[in-house]
Amino acid sequence: MPDTAKRFGLSLWPRDQRFQPEPSATASAQYLKYLYDRFKDWRLALAAYNAGEGTVQKLLDRYKTSSYDAIAEHLPAETQMYVPRVEALLLQREGANLEQLSAPQGSPISSQMHGRVIPHSEGTARSIACFSSLQLNQNVTIESKSK
Repeated sequence: MPDTAKRFGLSLWPRDQRFQPEPSATASAQYLKYLYDRFKDWRLALAAYNAGEGTVQKLLDRYKTSSYDAIAEHLPAETQMYVPRVEALLLQREGANLEQLSAPQGSPISSQMHGRVIPHSEGTARSIACFSSLQLNQNVTIESKSK
């Protein structure tokens, strides 16, 4: 979305930074942190990342809830598949459920995207940002916290 890209510092002209791995991942992580801070739930943040924060907020208001489970069946079909897919990918790659992940702290730090290494210490939001745009068959290494 062009407006969201601009809001998080991406340039759309002369070269669209949404298609550049490093600035795009950083902006995605910043946006996910913003969404997590707003909704206080990773599944809601991912749903808002995919369907739009307005869509998620309207559903939360309409059904008078703050729960992803309460609105999941009312989300667009793509989002209903997207959130579980990211959850499954995080479980497979990091061995953690979304509920186990800590809240993002500070602003995400830039990392070496071209080598496909995403240090866990750089923040949960950055890891989720990278995972949310990956295909299941891509190889990504997550460095453990215990280094």
